[in-house]
Amino acid sequence: MDFLRLMQTRYTTKYYNPEKHIPEDVFQKILECARLTPSAVNIQPWHFITLESSEAKDQIFSAVPDFNRQRFKGCDKVIVLCAKTGFDKDFYARLAAKEVADGYAKKSMEADIAAGVMGYAKNRQNYESSLQWASKQVYLAMATILYAAAAYGVDSTPVEGVDIKKVDELLSLPEKGLNCLALVLLGCRSDTDSNTLDKRPKTRFDAGDILTRMK
Repeated sequence: MDFLRLMQTRYTTKYYNPEKHIPEDVFQKILECARLTPSAVNIQPWHFITLESSEAKDQIFSAVPDFNRQRFKGCDKVIVLCAKTGFDKDFYARLAAKEVADGYAKKSMEADIAAGVMGYAKNRQNYESSLQWASKQVYLAMATILYAAAAYGVDSTPVEGVDIKKVDELLSLPEKGLNCLALVLLGCRSDTDSNTLDKRPKTRFDAGDILTRMK
């Protein structure tokens, strides 16, 4: 599908059909798209936790407020979007080694890459915390997931309406150097979903309100 058409037709699903499931190969493609999301200096400061069964979803159900519970229970899969809470020399070294292994850089550049990324990251921390900086990158991954899902015919709901501190606690994320930022729910819309575009047309500011073109 043309990407503009995708943007015009995707919407946030409010009611899911729990009897319909995402094919495994499609879900794998969505996760691979998330993995390939671009990030500043290729820092990739994210971790994605998938909850793929009722039992897995139940682990964090108590962190979901009442107004989101029906869509949380009805969706097929949940992706917990996490940001890394800190970066050490070992992390930068592994990042540089992976870039060399993938053929992005020469072995002779490995130490310089690690030092350069670490220097850039520390410079950013003069303006914001490492978690704030990482969070911006993770939200790029959220957008990737939403539109990759739409491209494969999968419905989605981005969810910040969750007790993220409780999710952290329930999944023991701080001990893993992670913080939950948000969830993405994935599945197949109900035939009676109240948010379809025929019931609630997409609304955005006009281009003239948000766009300045300088030639």
